[in-house]
Formats: sequence, C-alpha cells, structure tokens
Amino acid sequence: MKYYTSYIAVLLVGLIHGTNSTAYANVVTNYHDDFEESTVDVDLNGRDPDGNLSGTWTARGSIDTTGTNAIITDDSEALPSNATLPFSPEAGKIYALSADLNNNSSFRYDSVWLGFRNSDADTLFASQGAAARIYRQNGTNLFTVVTETPTKMKLLDQSPGSGTMKLLLDTTGTNWTLTTYWGHDRVGINAYSSAPDISQIGFGFSDGGGRVAPVVFGSTADNFMLTETTPAPTLTLLGDQFDGSPDSNINGRTADGVLGGTWSARESIQTTGTRATCVDDGVDSSSVAALAFSPEAGNIYTLSADLYNLSSWQFDSVWLGFTSTGVDSAFSGCGTAARIYRESQNTGYTVVKPAPQSKMLFKHLQKNEGTMKLVLDTTGTNWVLSTYWNESLLGTDTFESAPDIQYASFGFSGGGETTKPLHLSSCYVDNFSLTMAHESFPPAEIIAIESVGMNQLKLIVHADRLDLDNHSLVGCDDLVIGSWNAVHHSDDGTNAFVITNLSYSTLAPDGSNAVIYVQATNNAGFFNVD
Repeated sequence: MKYYTSYIAVLLVGLIHGTNSTAYANVVTNYHDDFEESTVDVDLNGRDPDGNLSGTWTARGSIDTTGTNAIITDDSEALPSNATLPFSPEAGKIYALSADLNNNSSFRYDSVWLGFRNSDADTLFASQGAAARIYRQNGTNLFTVVTETPTKMKLLDQSPGSGTMKLLLDTTGTNWTLTTYWGHDRVGINAYSSAPDISQIGFGFSDGGGRVAPVVFGSTADNFMLTETTPAPTLTLLGDQFDGSPDSNINGRTADGVLGGTWSARESIQTTGTRATCVDDGVDSSSVAALAFSPEAGNIYTLSADLYNLSSWQFDSVWLGFTSTGVDSAFSGCGTAARIYRESQNTGYTVVKPAPQSKMLFKHLQKNEGTMKLVLDTTGTNWVLSTYWNESLLGTDTFESAPDIQYASFGFSGGGETTKPLHLSSCYVDNFSLTMAHESFPPAEIIAIESVGMNQLKLIVHADRLDLDNHSLVGCDDLVIGSWNAVHHSDDGTNAFVITNLSYSTLAPDGSNAVIYVQATNNAGFFNVD
C-alpha cells in the first residue's frame, strides 16, 4: 500500500523535512600484482596478489616470476600458458582490467593475452569472447592488437610490441559493454545481448590460434590490475545522440536533459541520422555548435562526446569544450576545450588541450576516434578542469579565477582554429553529454497551502528545481476509502489548469520552492506530491 502525508484544504499539517543522501563511490582495487620482489625463476602458480579480493594465481608451470614481472619460459606442457584469478562481475559496476604486456616474439602470430574468462587454464583463452591480445604480424616487425570478442576489432601495425592494455567492462546498463584500449588508442567497443559468463580474469601466452604454446619464449606481463567502481549518481543536464532525419541542420534542435535548450550552430553542422558532421556552407571559418550553460560553484560537471576525425588533411580538428562565446569565435578561447587533430597526411593523430592554460598532448595516436571527457570541478576555491581521452588523463588545469563559461560546445576547424576543415564530411561527433554529479534528491513536499480568493488554493512545494519534472500533484477525497489521482493545476492561477508534472510552476520569492495553483472546486480535499 502506498502512503502519503496529506493536507486538508487550507489546513497546513506540520512536516518533518528529510534528506536521502548517497555517498560517492571510490575506486576499489580488487587485484594488483606488479611482481616486484617476487622470487626469480619460481612458478607464478600459488602466488597471492594484493587487493581487496582474496584470490591465488592459478598458472601453468611455464609462467615464472622474475622479480619484476611474469614471463613465459618454455612449452613444457605444450598448451597455451595462462594465469588466472577467480572473479565474478556484478551488475551496476565498472571494472577496469589492465596490464603492461610485452610481446617480444619474432615468430608470426605468437600472442600475449589479457581478458575476462570462465574456464580453467587448459582451455582456449579467447573462448568466452571478453579478451584481447597483441600478436606478431606475418613477415614484418610489426604487431596487431585484436579483440577476441563477438565482433573482432583490430589495431594494426604497432611497434614495438609492448604497451598497456586495458579492458573496461561496464555492467551498469541493460546490455553490458566491453571497451578495449591499447595505450591511448581505443581498439573498439563490444555490446553483449546477454551478460557473458565470467568467473575468472587473467593473462596468457599462446600461438595465433590460442590452443598451444607460442614458438618463441620470453614475452612478459607486468602491473596486472583489476579495479571496481560503483558510479556516483549523476544528472544529465544536456545531451544529444543526433538521431533523426539525415542532412538536417542542428541549429534550433532541442537537446535532451533537464536543462533542455536548443542548439545554436552554424549551417555547416548537420546530422547524418546518427551523428553530427560538418559540411560546406561557403564560409571559411570554424564550425561550432553550442548549448547555453553556466556552471555553478559547488558541483562536478562532466562534458563528454565521441569524436571521429577521419580527415586526411594536416591539422583538421574536432573539438569539445566549455566556451565563453557562441558559434563565431575561436573555439579554444577560454582554455577549457580540447581537440583531436591530424598530425600530417602520412602520420597519426594528436589530442591536445591548448592554452591559455597549460598545453597538454597525446601524440602519434593511430586511431582517429575516441571519447573526449572534460571534468570541471567547481567545489573548491580554485576550479579544476581535468581532460581525458579514452579514459586516460591528458592533464589537469587549476584556474586562479573562475573561467567565463557560457556554453557547452563542440566544433570542427582547420589548423588555425578559426578556419574550416579542408576535408569536410569526414569528421563527426556523437553521444554529446553534460552531466552533474549529485546526491539523491530530497523528497518533494508540500510545505504550505494558502487560500487565494474564493476559487483557488496556492500550494508551495519544496523540491529540487532539477527534479520537478519527476513529480506531479495528486489528490484524494477520502483518506479511508478514497484513491489518489492526478489533479489539474496551473503555474500561476491564470494559465490553464492541466494534469502535468511540477515543472509547470513558478518560482517562489525565496528562490528555492515551486508554486502551483489548484481550483478550490476540485473534488480532492487532500493533496500531496507523487
């Protein structure tokens, strides 16, 4: 049975105001092993790693410790050499599995693996579709990173064969996702229609098929780690996935999120039906799309989007950032934006967060796509902006005074930041989102009822202004046998009386409460907020 605190027409019943706070979660290290101070030439099997979980390595006898890492030494068991720890993921978490892998084999297809799995050390490491590996390419001195997932994705021509592999398993949604990174490059994202059967994590060494030992020994794994994060509650202020009719200019398009708002954009920015892109509008200047937004002190804001720079022209750029001006000025003007640009026609890509604050770079990236994230922390005396590319921290800026921010924006430009890119329709933006970390909203409550003339009642509702569209007014004519039903209300007593949520209201003089009006002739004698 659902209970309400009720109010009789003009009689105000005293209230007790309550709050329901949610603690922000920290990152928990489930497992960590850097193999430091391990005994040289001793089997890894039976070793206890550090971390919050109590697990012991189960490993083939061919994997030894060296005092600084784990190494494959031989093929005495003629099987793939795997090392595993027990682990079962839970829904509602984000797990990051990472390790430094060094594939120094000179034989084609020899592989070093990292992944989630559900079998013992005798089976094919990739069989569960939640792993990745780096292998030696055929006939070259280069390496390929490939995901052993339902849909295989590759990162070609890597040199050397050493780097950091990270697999991000996100179990917070209906469909779990696995995102694979090699260094600062995103190899790909897989979505699972049903949760994969996972009972272990681990690394290993094998041939190209994953069924026998590699031909050449000496490859290593180091800094093995599994962390777990329970995401802090967030509120989506602004968002757009750019779905809809293709070839439509986004100027005037309504964004999602509690702040709503419409895009201000150059005519050169259109939707493809799934993403936003840049086309030629005959004007040689950068193309920027902006949503009005002004940050407040005391919050943590995260602006993110997937950026795709498919241009082959040097310095063509795709941007994301907080900006102080609209669509006609240099995108980096307030020092709170970042971009990915093409280095040259024959090399890779650079991610940069330009001046006036400190300039930070990730250089020579092979992949032309990834997720840019800017986290603006306004909780301290000095505001702080942290910039991430593919979950790797690019750098952090501290502002002596609050930057002048009026918009959340993205854009496309040439090398001069104020010119248009030379290869149009080859750069894209998707999954634009601005969120705010927050504690759970307190319950919405009616705190006062006043009679307004002979025909209306004025109700004052205490609720977070960002949460009003999640509440509506209900009424009942008999507390014993009556039922609670939606009630018509007006925002100012003059406009229409309709059944809708409490965003249809006016702001009380105190600036923190909402005011609505109901007709005194309403059958309900008792009111509450649902």
